[in-house]
Amino acid sequence: MRRSSIRLATYVVVLAFAVAKDGLATCGDGVQNADETDVDCGGRVCSCPDGTPPFACRECCPRCEDGKQCETRADCESLRCRPYNRVSCLIARSCDGTCATPNCNDGVQNGDETGEDCGPTCEKPCPGEDPCKDGKQNGDEMGVDCGGRCAPNSVCSCETRGQCVMFVTSVSQSGDMHGLAGADATCNSRAAIAGLVGRYQAWLCDGVTDPADRSTQASVAYVRTDGVRIAKDWADLTDGSIENFLNLTEFGTLVMSPYLPWTNVTPAGTCDTQEYVSPGSGPCPPGRSCKMNCADDGGDRGWTSSSLWAQGTKGDVNTTQSWWTDGVTGLCSEPPERIYCIEQ
Repeated sequence: MRRSSIRLATYVVVLAFAVAKDGLATCGDGVQNADETDVDCGGRVCSCPDGTPPFACRECCPRCEDGKQCETRADCESLRCRPYNRVSCLIARSCDGTCATPNCNDGVQNGDETGEDCGPTCEKPCPGEDPCKDGKQNGDEMGVDCGGRCAPNSVCSCETRGQCVMFVTSVSQSGDMHGLAGADATCNSRAAIAGLVGRYQAWLCDGVTDPADRSTQASVAYVRTDGVRIAKDWADLTDGSIENFLNLTEFGTLVMSPYLPWTNVTPAGTCDTQEYVSPGSGPCPPGRSCKMNCADDGGDRGWTSSSLWAQGTKGDVNTTQSWWTDGVTGLCSEPPERIYCIEQ
């Protein structure tokens, strides 16, 4: 008799013994039987639900989940069985292998890999794939398909990271911030010093342009530097109140004094329309009403004056009501105040 015929005959005898011993086994009976390596999973053959004889079935049972028993890699969803095979079982003096979690160094395409040890969850992209276009945040990316290995072709927004940070600067200054550009530069330099990622804008209106015009209106949560939520999204941020005090600096320290940051911004994120009447001196022409935006010309060039006679509006870090951003006025010269910064 040929060797192959002997193997086949032996195989049929083993299967017949399994059926005689366990009865007609199925992959949904809640019992480990036939040649299943764990309950209703694994194994190379079993009796099919429709009663087909065992030798006529192939891979009738599904592969086993991580942590379940296995004898070969074919028994596992992850295609990883430790010990790896029957020879390894003999060496280990145990045939109770366990299905192992996929990783990027196991020499098998598993998990959500798109190739062997490459793809979305792995540092290495598969041949022909662009890791910066896989729709996921992975590798050293700082957001979905942006930052890290994807720079300088893209810049992450806080939207891609799932939350936007806001803080109050740890430094104070007069109303002369060199306009919105200068205030934005302050926000970004403070964020960089504190190790915060992303781009920031000052929560200010210069008399023409306001946060509602120029800021990213994110659909994700706005949080402080300690992770505490301020608002669930832009609409919530600008609905008239916030959830928690916006009273932490870029370093996460609590603001004590001064605590009235420059704003000229309403709770809706738009420009405040309050005005002051010129006292006859300063940048606002005598007898005129001018915007409260610390403008060096009394008009639309906001946050450019530290005049004793110019005025600006402020918020309050110690409230969650509308005056967190609008409710106080003061001279643009003294005292110096902080500013709010919002991530983009």
